[in-house]
Amino acid sequence: MWAQKWPKIIGVFGHITPICKDLKQIMDKRQQNMISISFLTNDHKNIMKDLNRLNASFMYNQTIKEILLSIHYEERYFNDFIAYCSRFFGNNPIEIQNLSQFEQEYHQHPPIWWYTHPGFLSSMMNQPSHMMKLNLVIRMGFFIRDLHNNIAQVHAHQQAVYKTMGSFTVYRGQDFSQAEFDELAKMKGGFLSFNNFLLTDKNQQASLNFIQDSIQTSHGVGVLFIIKVDPTTPSTPFANISDISYIKQDEILFSMNPIFRIGQIKPINNNRLWEVNLTFTSYSDSELHRLTEQIQKEAYPHLKGWDRLGMLLIKFEQFNKAQELYDILIDQAKTDSEKADVYHMLGWVKDGQGKYANALDYYQQSIEIKQNILSPIIANLASSYENAGTVHEKMSDYSTALSSHLKALKIRLKNLPSNHPDLANSYEHVGLMYGQMGNYTAALLSHEKALDIYKKIHSSNHPDLAICYNNIGLVYDQMGNYSDALSAHQKALEIYTTSLPSNHPHLATSYNNIGLVYNKTGNFSEAFAAHEKALEIRKSTLHSKHPDLAISFNNIGMLYVRKGEFYKALQFYQRALEIAQSSLPPNHHDTQLYQKNIELMKKKL
Repeated sequence: MWAQKWPKIIGVFGHITPICKDLKQIMDKRQQNMISISFLTNDHKNIMKDLNRLNASFMYNQTIKEILLSIHYEERYFNDFIAYCSRFFGNNPIEIQNLSQFEQEYHQHPPIWWYTHPGFLSSMMNQPSHMMKLNLVIRMGFFIRDLHNNIAQVHAHQQAVYKTMGSFTVYRGQDFSQAEFDELAKMKGGFLSFNNFLLTDKNQQASLNFIQDSIQTSHGVGVLFIIKVDPTTPSTPFANISDISYIKQDEILFSMNPIFRIGQIKPINNNRLWEVNLTFTSYSDSELHRLTEQIQKEAYPHLKGWDRLGMLLIKFEQFNKAQELYDILIDQAKTDSEKADVYHMLGWVKDGQGKYANALDYYQQSIEIKQNILSPIIANLASSYENAGTVHEKMSDYSTALSSHLKALKIRLKNLPSNHPDLANSYEHVGLMYGQMGNYTAALLSHEKALDIYKKIHSSNHPDLAICYNNIGLVYDQMGNYSDALSAHQKALEIYTTSLPSNHPHLATSYNNIGLVYNKTGNFSEAFAAHEKALEIRKSTLHSKHPDLAISFNNIGMLYVRKGEFYKALQFYQRALEIAQSSLPPNHHDTQLYQKNIELMKKKL
């Protein structure tokens, strides 16, 4: 046929229906390869490490799902989405026409029909979660919730049929980069989550053809997912949409972020085409329940809505995305109280970005609003003073930092009971600032007051007590009282050892502090052992560019200086600086310290 001579010509059609079907297949191919995937290890020993690496994506997407499905959407959300799309598609007459149809006919068709419609909505929905802007997620929230509810309703109606047919298998083809596939291969036996709604085919050959065609035009690895589903176990809802979708095809659509256990992985015929067996997991899966329960504890379950997501983004140092969220929320804030809270969070975000002047501006705006609002949020004012004080600390403005922390302490003394943990937290900050300013007597007094409060409200092995002992140890260290410093740090380590996992970062902090004391007393073998233990823990639990890793490398470098091994010291200082330059602002105290250490070593070599 003449059309075969032209690679850009897919086919010649005499009717609209086959054209639509082929266009949908092309769109499906593009969109299927865009859906991102998160992994969750089933290795409980490595859960802390994964919480800081792979599982950040898993937690983020699961939290987004919970938030979107819990929010009550008013009509204004729909209108806001239409207005947003009108601006976005201003120069695209085809999509403007699709948008007009969507606006006029939205309630005339089920959400599944709109999801499979070959228009703007499906392309928006199937962007990878890391590429989809939060403002778009928020604006599309009403549709995401409606689509989930539609799938759940159809699932309930089809449940009787599924129970009679027993387990069944569906298929999905997807193109991976080599790095992505290598990560998948390492997760055999663990869990996999598609970070979106998941469309699968009941026809294996169709999915295989799909992925074979896909890798012809890419340099990736083709994966055919073979998914076993037991419809009798409670899990993420799914539905056969053959009678509901825009183009009638025998497909199964899973709701948001379905989770599967990864089974056998084997090549089909070469190293670019693989078969991966997945089993749809049940809510009652004991391993998944244990792991997700651990993750839930880390995902601020006491918070609701976007506040929860914001804290999670800050936890994983996703400060740019957090700013995107709070920029939207400040526009949506209706009351002064809401504005004060968002300004406070924007200050926190700017602090994380290393933009300290901007952080202080936001905290000041929050403080000014809170000062004009009577109780019940007066105690909340203390948090803004405290965070502003922390920023001043990072700017080495210890006098102003102390002033801010004392204001926070004064408010809390007036508004909180004498054994409240926030009061202890204020005493800790005040003690740290007195220590930086050389007022060691006042510093010890503040830390001991914090310790007394924690002893009243916690058990004897609670980590908060260990933090106080660490702080007390640091003051004794600054005073040159190394015996008492070592004793305090060892008490902290003993508490951490009995109350936390063996690779928890807090243990690394204690080993680090113990190493510093041993270094100053000339006990280099013990100092090396402590610092190497701290580095080992930090490597196993923190991402490779975390500032605490730089601290460990710098401290080991200091030991090599004491031993006169200047070249080794230089190597460790350089690794510290490399990390600091990728994770801290140029004017940060630690970055400048590492640069000075390198300059000193170069002079000695």
